[in-house]
Amino acid sequence: MKRILLLLVAAAVLLAAAVLIRTVRYHSRQAAALPATDLTLDASAAAQRFAGALRFKTISYQDSLQFDAAEFRRFQDYLATSFPKTHATLARETVGRFSLLYRWTGTDTSLPPVVLMAHQDVVPVEPGTEAKWTYPAFDGRIAEGYVWGRGAMDDKGSLVAQLEAIETLLSQGATLSRTVYLALGHDEEVGGRAGAATSNPFEVLVTWLCFSAIMGRCLVLSVYANDLRTRLAEGRRRLAASLEQIQELVHYDELTKAYNRRTLIQRLEQERSRADRTGVPFSVALMDLDHFKSVNDQHGHAAGDDVLKTYAAHVQATMRDTDIFGRYGGEEFLLILTATAPASASAALERIGAGLAACDWQAIAPGLSVTQSVGVAGYRKGESVAQLLKRADDALYEAKGAGRSCVVVKD
Repeated sequence: MKRILLLLVAAAVLLAAAVLIRTVRYHSRQAAALPATDLTLDASAAAQRFAGALRFKTISYQDSLQFDAAEFRRFQDYLATSFPKTHATLARETVGRFSLLYRWTGTDTSLPPVVLMAHQDVVPVEPGTEAKWTYPAFDGRIAEGYVWGRGAMDDKGSLVAQLEAIETLLSQGATLSRTVYLALGHDEEVGGRAGAATSNPFEVLVTWLCFSAIMGRCLVLSVYANDLRTRLAEGRRRLAASLEQIQELVHYDELTKAYNRRTLIQRLEQERSRADRTGVPFSVALMDLDHFKSVNDQHGHAAGDDVLKTYAAHVQATMRDTDIFGRYGGEEFLLILTATAPASASAALERIGAGLAACDWQAIAPGLSVTQSVGVAGYRKGESVAQLLKRADDALYEAKGAGRSCVVVKD
């Protein structure tokens, strides 16, 4: 239940964020208007028509039972009589019983239309305030250079002005390129629910059903997305673990956890390039466990594996941090001694060999002892990695021929 509530909250937040983003990004689509030209207008007659419009009590009430439909019809008949060319030329449609929508069709239908809006209704005069009016609210009085009456400012002034302009243009034979709509609502003062925003009960039901379906789908998608995120996170975790394992298999020997042959060759190429560039020497040591075959034969391959692991751990614990160590193949290991000339390498390798005696080989097999034979070669500028390893291998064979458990260096 808590999870569902969280998802609902998340859906609401996303909806609010979408509304906010759209609001911020919204820009006016008002068409650019050309400068107005002077119109010949009979101001006195226009004022009389305006005053006549103010005399109609087209009042909107919160209580719809008080709505005076007959008064609105009389007002609309007055508009038709006062602006005959407009009503003869423009298409007129009644919306929501009393709202009016006029259309003056332009000559270029490819242009997007514009809409001019006003509303017919006014708010009622608050009882007890009648004496505060300079002139009675619905007298439509012309006095002192003004037209007085309820709705003069809000909003019959706009309504009559739009009709006056259209009537005058039509009288002068004007035509429009762009289609113009005139939307005159009848219940703006109480929210406009029955005018431009009119909906019958069926439409309201359909709207809510659509909204519910959308929210339900959002909820389902949110649950699905959350589950998908969980699975993706688990998949990424497994992939990371697999990649780490693959990297380990690519670079390290599975048994000893030291570098494998492939990585050793790559590191040798890097050291060779560095030495050619800087002139800093380095050496390599091929290290072979003496008589390792007999360990497998006498004590078993499991004991042999333990010997290899113990030996690798001993070398890694004894060598310098800058040196590079790995399993070259079988019981052979390779140690790259960075910034070290062959003569200096012998001491480090003797130290590793001497430390083998301190290892607890008895824990692997009773009577077991391990020694190493080592061939060392220093890098010569210009030679390949294969040539360097060949010289180290030759030195290793000399060490074995010399009785094993010793270090032979090839300059």
